[in-house]
Amino acid sequence: MASLSSRKAAPQKTAAATIRALARFGKLAGSGGLFARSERGEITVAADEAIRVIKLGIAASAVAELGQMVAIDKQTVSRAIGIDKATLQRREKSNKRLDEPQSEAAIRAMELVALAVEAFGTMEMAGQWLEKPHPLLDDHAPLTFASNQFGAEKVASMLMSIRYGGVV
Repeated sequence: MASLSSRKAAPQKTAAATIRALARFGKLAGSGGLFARSERGEITVAADEAIRVIKLGIAASAVAELGQMVAIDKQTVSRAIGIDKATLQRREKSNKRLDEPQSEAAIRAMELVALAVEAFGTMEMAGQWLEKPHPLLDDHAPLTFASNQFGAEKVASMLMSIRYGGVV
């Protein structure tokens, strides 16, 4: 069976998939200007816009939508952003928003999904990689390992290595 990194999509297809993912994530977060590309072509989060979105809070329903986009179950996504199942269900039913730390974690998860789409070419392959335990992450799944800034930085570094042909 071929590894995920050997099944990368063509660059044009990857770019289109990443652009679609960023647009959908911005919509989920309630902001079209949250994600952008740097001059070097890297995915960036607009800091001022992220602060605004985090203070406002992301709709709780975005957790399930994010999971559906990359075929990851809602429980895995909710664990990654630090909200338990019962609290998430209550907030979804009452159309409430995530609190600031959870909104920040959701943006972090969206950014990592976009990086994974760019590295692997499709939402499906990105979701598979983010959900599969990895030995460099103490056998944790990348998405759940990235539940804090330092874990997210390590996962992002791994994705950049994969994207540019490094060994991970």
